[in-house]
Amino acid sequence: MKRINIIIGLMLIVFAFGCEKEYEPLMKYSDVQWMSSRFRSENNALGLNNYESFSDLSQGALTHQWSISDTSGIKWLNGNIIREDKDYTKFIREDQSLETTDLTVHALFTKPGVQTVRLYNTYSEFVEFKGRDTIPAIKKGDVWVIDTSFVVDVYDTLQPALKVYDQNDQLLLDLTHDTNVDLSDSLNWQAVELQAGEFLTFVDETVIDRPTGRNWSFDGGSPATSLEKSQKVSFYRLGEFYASSITSTRDGEQIPYGNQKKNIPLKIKVVKSELPFKIVEANELPNGIIELTLNGEIEAFENEESNFTVSYVNQVSGVSGTVGVSSATINAASGNVINLELSEPLYNSDDVTISWSGGSIMSLDQRELDDLSNLPTVMYIEDLCKDQTYFGFEGGSLSASKWTGEWDNQSLVTVSNEQAKDGYYSLRTEINADPAQGKTKMHQVTEKDAEGKWVPVIPIPMVSGKTYIWSFSYYEPDAPSSCVNALVGRLLPWGGEIGSWIQNYTKGEWNTFTKQFTYTGASTHRYMQFQVVSSGNVDGNRVVYFDNISLLDYELRP
Repeated sequence: MKRINIIIGLMLIVFAFGCEKEYEPLMKYSDVQWMSSRFRSENNALGLNNYESFSDLSQGALTHQWSISDTSGIKWLNGNIIREDKDYTKFIREDQSLETTDLTVHALFTKPGVQTVRLYNTYSEFVEFKGRDTIPAIKKGDVWVIDTSFVVDVYDTLQPALKVYDQNDQLLLDLTHDTNVDLSDSLNWQAVELQAGEFLTFVDETVIDRPTGRNWSFDGGSPATSLEKSQKVSFYRLGEFYASSITSTRDGEQIPYGNQKKNIPLKIKVVKSELPFKIVEANELPNGIIELTLNGEIEAFENEESNFTVSYVNQVSGVSGTVGVSSATINAASGNVINLELSEPLYNSDDVTISWSGGSIMSLDQRELDDLSNLPTVMYIEDLCKDQTYFGFEGGSLSASKWTGEWDNQSLVTVSNEQAKDGYYSLRTEINADPAQGKTKMHQVTEKDAEGKWVPVIPIPMVSGKTYIWSFSYYEPDAPSSCVNALVGRLLPWGGEIGSWIQNYTKGEWNTFTKQFTYTGASTHRYMQFQVVSSGNVDGNRVVYFDNISLLDYELRP
């Protein structure tokens, strides 16, 4: 249990001494000090219907007052709160007022938006608050006044909103944030009839209150789930589906966590298709299996392996050929997918095509599979930098993304949402036009390993002798002139670095650097560094952004 009217042990001590009747101070003095239940955190964000405590620890004040606006929705609390409490309305004081002379107040925020709690103290002598900011008292008449406000950004409950479009981009459903959906009323929901293999597009339109992501769930759809803002969903199985939903999410270092689910009031009926039954795409999986997606669910079959032809052309090595199919089966999780296991491996530098003819594969609604000729296959390429938290800077801060400014460049490097190639964030750096500054550098956060060598906290597990394709995107705002001489990207350590020197690029748009190389060295010692070099042209500071780092494991055919 925690007492709502006590914030920290320090305040207990202060109050305890204040209650000692025999204690007489050696001299009277004035001082200004305050504290909140966030312990002076710079984070001023709070979720709706949560509370914050404020304490005036000042000494020698002539008058003291906390106050709030009559439109703030703030309610004063008292009593004890236990950890399990979620509803704080039972602690609302009966004697509500806009002002109070209590030294400690507990404010419940019941209205979203930017709200303030004001502290107004007067003193007989000059005082000064010294914290992150220095706030001196102002002389008004015969007294010195401290007049300050604590600003709290109150986040509302998330309120999901979305739109659904058909295959012709016609709007089917506009579900606004204030629409309540009752699952028990699903029989009366809007009905949509699709032929097997047709798709709908679901678009997240949530704005209230500042979501950072979403989780889709699509009943009967493919894919069955998604995190994307806009998602095309195909429906292959015959039947009626109405359990789709969206869950808006909010998460981050400086914002209150939140999630809110809303069902999608569509009753989707999938019927037999009048379209040709065909293979629509081919993808290689990490385990080497070729996954064929069809536009309908497949009736059980056997002995179709010889009717598939897998061909490859390798432009790098100058060879071509075919690979046998050792097994062709229906995917256990998706009835509209065929998995092909091959008799020998393919390489992701191959250009691969799939053909099929002469067999008797049928859909569940009794359509015969069309012949297929040379369908391109998307090859799987492992990206060692696929985690966008660290290599797309979606952690939202330097500490979360594990990057840092080098040496004395820390103040010039941040993770910013001003520009982004993809996602919400990028790495931002600033360079001074003064040639004496020369350059700014930034790199992955590193630490020393058991051998005393610097390794990245987020490792890049490269293998000596393998070939990789390294790429990253960069952006410099357009301007008549620039103090930027060059952008530099490096894979360190020094002495064996793989680098780039970029000078000719288009300002005002995102550019992408790409380099193929064969790696030699240890598997754990590589880390990335970016550098912006000044030309010395004095036209003011310039800003450059980096984003979308990729390091592809590129397989060369022997």
